[in-house]
Amino acid sequence: MRTDRNPYLVRKALFLEALTAFPLRAESRRFGGRRALPSRDTLGEARGGVNGPGSRPLMKVLFVTRKYPPRIGGMESLSYELTVGFPEPKTIVALGGSQLHLLWFLPYALLRTALSAHKYDVIHLGDALLCSVGFIPRALFGRRVVVSVHGLDLTFSSRLYQLYLRLFLRADAFIANSEATAELARARGLPAVRSISLGVASKYFEVQRSLHADVELEQRRRGRTVL
Repeated sequence: MRTDRNPYLVRKALFLEALTAFPLRAESRRFGGRRALPSRDTLGEARGGVNGPGSRPLMKVLFVTRKYPPRIGGMESLSYELTVGFPEPKTIVALGGSQLHLLWFLPYALLRTALSAHKYDVIHLGDALLCSVGFIPRALFGRRVVVSVHGLDLTFSSRLYQLYLRLFLRADAFIANSEATAELARARGLPAVRSISLGVASKYFEVQRSLHADVELEQRRRGRTVL
């Protein structure tokens, strides 16, 4: 999906729409009540780009992700663009190295999130594998937790991993990267699933290349359309 609008505002609006699309819980948790999230009127201001000096921030978000630059990959790019494109107060807890570092990163993220959750309105987890990170803040402190799901993080066939998901995969909203992933999430019985398709910033369509920059490529592509 290509967007010619400001990609930062688009992601911000879609993210907020996903958070405000579901009924808010009124009950309090044991150690703290749930904070009210932005109204749809406030969301309309976000879509219009209204966030001038002195305006009240929409929400404070703690982003936790295990896929982040300088590592290269699709989830890394998605996490980076989402966190950079969200202009409200935020903190990013990210693993930018090998997934072998999950051995220390997962308990570190769990502890740091539990200790600092009271500072944030929403905790966003980059994928389902991180679901245990949001368990304590949600269950004990009433923080709102949102989990992005991508497909394989729901279907990975390890019995131990599936048991882990059954124990800890709890959230106030799940944001799927496609309708197919959303169907997988709903099939698991996950509540409040919203599909937000991935977009491509217009800057990636602005790359200029000489038609004859590569003679060999030019010869091979004769009569073909190369994207």
